[in-house]
Amino acid sequence: GNGSMDWKAGEHTFMLLSYNLGNGCDEYYNWNFILTDNGISPWGWTQNALIQVDSKTRKMRYTAEYFAYKHFCHYVTPGTKVIGYSGREQAGTPVVVFKKGKQFVVTAGNFTDEEKNISVKIGNKFLDLKLKPHSFNTYVQ
Repeated sequence: GNGSMDWKAGEHTFMLLSYNLGNGCDEYYNWNFILTDNGISPWGWTQNALIQVDSKTRKMRYTAEYFAYKHFCHYVTPGTKVIGYSGREQAGTPVVVFKKGKQFVVTAGNFTDEEKNISVKIGNKFLDLKLKPHSFNTYVQ
């Protein structure tokens, strides 16, 4: 990132996570977990982080990228398998379907200015989703 640590950066990270996990990547690492102010790294490179700290007040905030990661990390645990991926990058709605034991976990993003209705086929059933504009979503079945 460029130090913006804004919602667009979070959407970009969610898209990257969806694309990489959906295409078989089994590890994903974030270079900077915590940076101060506008994201200047210790070597002087402006970047994004999952947590931003105000160097004057010492208050921290979780960035949108933190929440993008959380949608994958909280429910997608070791042993979970990717069983489906729709890289709707052009339409702004990536979807990844995971299987965890007998449970299904669906992550979906909507990075458009309009609400999106999509249907995800899981086996011989369908999960109908209503995604709010500019949102990260996780569903557990």
